[in-house]
Amino acid sequence: MPPGADCIGSSLPWPLMQAELTALFSAGQLPFANPPELLRQLRAGRSNTTWLIKADAEYYIAQDKTASARCPGVEPQREQHIMQQASQCGLAPAVVYYSPERHILITEYMAGRHWQRSDAKNKRLLERLLHAIQQLQALDSGWPALDYAAHIDAYFNQLQQHPSPLLVQQQQAVSAELAQLDYPAVLSHHDLNAGNILLTDTGLVFLDWEYAAPGWSLFDLATVMVECGVSVMQLTERFDVDRQQLQSARRLYSHLCDLWRHVCPSRLTPPGAGARRA
Repeated sequence: MPPGADCIGSSLPWPLMQAELTALFSAGQLPFANPPELLRQLRAGRSNTTWLIKADAEYYIAQDKTASARCPGVEPQREQHIMQQASQCGLAPAVVYYSPERHILITEYMAGRHWQRSDAKNKRLLERLLHAIQQLQALDSGWPALDYAAHIDAYFNQLQQHPSPLLVQQQQAVSAELAQLDYPAVLSHHDLNAGNILLTDTGLVFLDWEYAAPGWSLFDLATVMVECGVSVMQLTERFDVDRQQLQSARRLYSHLCDLWRHVCPSRLTPPGAGARRA
């Protein structure tokens, strides 16, 4: 049986996705000698749907990114550039094909398992994760830094109903903290939930790079603290961080997650479902 036995029910009609891949192949846009075959859907989230495909006796991952294109902060050209850069140092799957116009991304298939919260207790695996974050932060993408305040405003502008008093209160508190920040931007993934961290035989790679951009170095650290079972002590032993600022980054991440749930198209569950996002 091909990889991906943890498939779930389809949210994008199977014939349409297969027809899209066939059309791309017929137009000579795919680097395959034979038409790709759609095998199964691996997962469907609010921002993309992931499929396992096979072409020329090799497995690949295809993503339908139609929904993510409507989410604030997503820039397909930036995602493609950063993914290609990260893949060169083993932090991301290699990009095989990407069309922002068609909202289709195809990458190499990498066998492995997703991060589990209990993995944070394994020193070897924790070292892999924290080292990968350091490698990512050392890359220079050349893109402008993500403006978190503007990012929050973009979410608020897309709210379909009047925000709750609690959401407004959170926004005011987070915005006040952001106004006090002064930090050098480093390349950040911005969505390091457990489902986006893949442990392979050769190392560790990050998946789903829609929100990757230069940003606050503590953002990804706060994310793995919330999502991946990494403790404050484990982070402060490896990184020179201020605990109070780390908690500020955690509040920023949690607030963005709340806004994301309100705005992004709902299909199943947010990335990192089951992990703590509050």
